[in-house]
Amino acid sequence: MKKLNQNITAILLIVGMLACTVVENEEEVTPNTGSDTENKSGIGNSPVLLADSLDLVSKIAGDNIKVWTSNRFTLSGSTLFTSCRLDDIMTFNRDGSYRYDGGSQLCGAEDNRRIRTGRWTSDFDNKRIIFDKGSSREYTADIIGFSDTELRLRGSYMSMEVRGEYQAQ
Repeated sequence: MKKLNQNITAILLIVGMLACTVVENEEEVTPNTGSDTENKSGIGNSPVLLADSLDLVSKIAGDNIKVWTSNRFTLSGSTLFTSCRLDDIMTFNRDGSYRYDGGSQLCGAEDNRRIRTGRWTSDFDNKRIIFDKGSSREYTADIIGFSDTELRLRGSYMSMEVRGEYQAQ
């Protein structure tokens, strides 16, 4: 039961980190792995070219640290949790650590702690961010949109699609 509660807590943490929206006609991110392929994220008019995993980490975490604030959140297309997710802040550190601040308005249930920390890594080839890899809280989020100032993620919670959108501060 304790492991189940830990898993549910971890999943809800990630749901909170994935402040999202459904975007129509959204193009998937395609990392540039040295070919002529462009990364057409569907965000803005200028695609971001990513050379490799280190470049992706640099864009997500900046030179040392980058702060992302949530803009939108959907759970299976619903915005029921929007008000309690719009004050969430995710800080990515270049050293592979992260800090999640659920803001002053928590959603309840397993989202009952304001500050959470852990480790993150990128999976460049599969266009993913992996949180707390190898732990009982491991969670993978697909990068579905990306620019220097916007990050869109997609994951799942209890077989429901979760989408999040963050703006860089």
